[in-house]
Amino acid sequence: MQLFTRILNVLGVPIRLRLLRLVLSAKQEVRGGELVGVFGLPHYALSRHLNALQRVGLLQVRKAGRSRFYTTAKTPDPAIRLLYQAVRRLEDEGVLVRDLQRLDQRLAMRGLPAPRRAGQAGNGLRRRPAERPTPPLPEEASP
Repeated sequence: MQLFTRILNVLGVPIRLRLLRLVLSAKQEVRGGELVGVFGLPHYALSRHLNALQRVGLLQVRKAGRSRFYTTAKTPDPAIRLLYQAVRRLEDEGVLVRDLQRLDQRLAMRGLPAPRRAGQAGNGLRRRPAERPTPPLPEEASP
């Protein structure tokens, strides 16, 4: 019960609830820098919130060089799984919809398919933007 109280205390900060919802919705690892781009917060501030979610066991982190990749913790605890389900089902308020759209844009920049969400048409795959052709070099004037 003490752990669950700590979890609810951590989720009492709205940005942490938004962060958890984004990572749950992504269904793949999300780079810390991508989340900075979504929220527009300084890296140190966002890192503090991600660390709080990690300390109570809601997020896992994988380090690769200077990057950190976040995903939801795989837990056998049925209470945590129910909490994940409840967070996934939060109503799509304007701010939550914008968060999801921004994350989709960030993941597309990485070249990964956007996660398919309930009620979304199509196969959930996004095309990479077409590369612009390289303009030809100006021809040398012949004497």
